[in-house]
Amino acid sequence: MMIVARTYSAFYEASAESCLLRYSAKIPSRELVHAGKLVDLSFSAINESGSPVSCAGITLSIPLGNGETDLATDEPATVQVGQDWTCTSRVDGKRLVIEARPAGSAGVNIPDGQEVFICRLNGLPVSGTAGKATIGVLEQTVPQRQTDSELEVSKFTSGFAFDFFHPEHISVPKGGTAELRWHGQGVESYRLTYTPPLDPNDKDTSKATVVRDLKGPYPPTTTNVGPITGRTAFALQAHVNVKGVGLDHTLTTMVDVASGVGDLAVHDITVDGTATFNNATGLLHTEPEQTRKITISRNNPGSLLTFRSAGEGFLSLHTDTGTTGVVELWLCDGSVLLAQIGKYFPCTVPLTAGQELTLVPDKAALQAKPASYTQQTTVYIRWSGLGTDSALTVNPAT
Repeated sequence: MMIVARTYSAFYEASAESCLLRYSAKIPSRELVHAGKLVDLSFSAINESGSPVSCAGITLSIPLGNGETDLATDEPATVQVGQDWTCTSRVDGKRLVIEARPAGSAGVNIPDGQEVFICRLNGLPVSGTAGKATIGVLEQTVPQRQTDSELEVSKFTSGFAFDFFHPEHISVPKGGTAELRWHGQGVESYRLTYTPPLDPNDKDTSKATVVRDLKGPYPPTTTNVGPITGRTAFALQAHVNVKGVGLDHTLTTMVDVASGVGDLAVHDITVDGTATFNNATGLLHTEPEQTRKITISRNNPGSLLTFRSAGEGFLSLHTDTGTTGVVELWLCDGSVLLAQIGKYFPCTVPLTAGQELTLVPDKAALQAKPASYTQQTTVYIRWSGLGTDSALTVNPAT
């Protein structure tokens, strides 16, 4: 199984024992909420109650002002509404109130285990002082029942950055060491948390979770973890203090264990005599690395490169462009986002025969740039096909 490492965006959650639903606020891409900047904030409701929930309304109350505990200074530029809802936005004193109501006459039915998109606040102007802000959530469910909860959102200074958390290798031999890497700026300390797979015969449950504080004289951007005995998920928390207030942001990734039973990893095989392979299509052929120089411009938000495979295989991509002030690239299968690509965040994805993927810029980030904006980068392409007839075609060809 191919495990594709992902770095997730800022993700804030809220739940209360009295609420039937859990709520989340998400930031697109790998952005954070930075004081004094614009942000796109999406809200969702998740049903984990064990039975369907009919929701008659959700009200979000966002503190307005320019202080540490305020989130925004004004209304968003636009409000994008989920298909099941209608939304209104108004300023009530020092609060921005977003009211979501069912689009139909009945409540919005949310099955158990499902997440429903409520709305997205596009271009929300964040207050200019770093700190923590609390969004109030008022829930109305059917039959008549009203409860509230809170979402706490951290606002970071403009010099804080934390992204591209990924393993150097997505799988390691059993008992091997995983090398984890990330990009950080303005971070004071890191805390790594992970849960090794437990031996069913081991009665010591204290080994269930490992917590490591990563210290420096300078905060590191890499660490090694081992031995890896099974698929392991890692959470890395970055911490900074702003005027006595502790702000944290957490990213996750995963490392798998490569199958070692019956596998032989070699560069070349020389056979004197006859070699018989029961599954010829299972031979993985890696082609020489290709490069493409591309230009991202404000006037060209469309496809930059396309990849089409004649057979099954794995496509690996990375670029030579860093993270500061650049528009990132997205690898898509139609309208589905498969991976986000950058200098510190390579991706590897599986392809089937005839599948076509496109490389496009982050359109929202591109539209926020000046009309004269251009960005040059080199894309590095490596293709490993199953069998000799599974070539990869890249367009433009040069």
